[in-house]
Amino acid sequence: MPATSPPPELRHLGILLDGNRRWARRHRLPVSEGHRRGFRRIPDVLGWCEESGLEVVSLFMVSDRNARHRPAAELEVLYATVSEILPRLLTRPAWRLRHIGVAELLPAPLVAALRDAERGSREGTAMTVNLGIGYGGRADILAALRGLLSAPVGSAAALTEDTFGQRLSTGGQPDPDLIIRTSGELRTSGFLSWQAAQAEWYFSPKMWPEFDRADFDAALAAYRERDRRQGS
Repeated sequence: MPATSPPPELRHLGILLDGNRRWARRHRLPVSEGHRRGFRRIPDVLGWCEESGLEVVSLFMVSDRNARHRPAAELEVLYATVSEILPRLLTRPAWRLRHIGVAELLPAPLVAALRDAERGSREGTAMTVNLGIGYGGRADILAALRGLLSAPVGSAAALTEDTFGQRLSTGGQPDPDLIIRTSGELRTSGFLSWQAAQAEWYFSPKMWPEFDRADFDAALAAYRERDRRQGS
């Protein structure tokens, strides 16, 4: 039996923040409270990520499907809570914030707040934080294709995985090594569909509002035990 290869350094972590609504219902609380409790955990979790030496963290907070189909009252709470936590993220000068997602699906005040956060954190060099709000993997790929059609790279032979990847919302970043999904659901939900082609997945049974440091450390430990042959 060949020796097990240790996984490469964990550079880019993705997290699907799932289970806010079910957590609220389980505790007989309004759905809005589940979203508030969940999103308010983000600064702490990002602190753990920075301590772990991660270069990039991508958070799947609101999908494009959520933005199109969730009740307006629920979305209002979601977007208000995002606006509430942005100032807390800006207090960490080492973090560079980036919005990934379809801005046209979001209310104008939230888009303005996200743009301000991007400008206010552009000097951050220790860790990039992608905020997936109104994000969908298929929409990301379609946007990259539209960009290619409007500004071709040249001959068809010049189009490679690398040149296409540069057109995606995460262009210039390493692809995710590990993606954590909370709440026990075993779906990818289109998160970083192209970028996560070779990623390891870790499915935690914990709802996002109750995901703690021990759960985070368990996910990273599980990644370190994986044998990432990736076709070799």
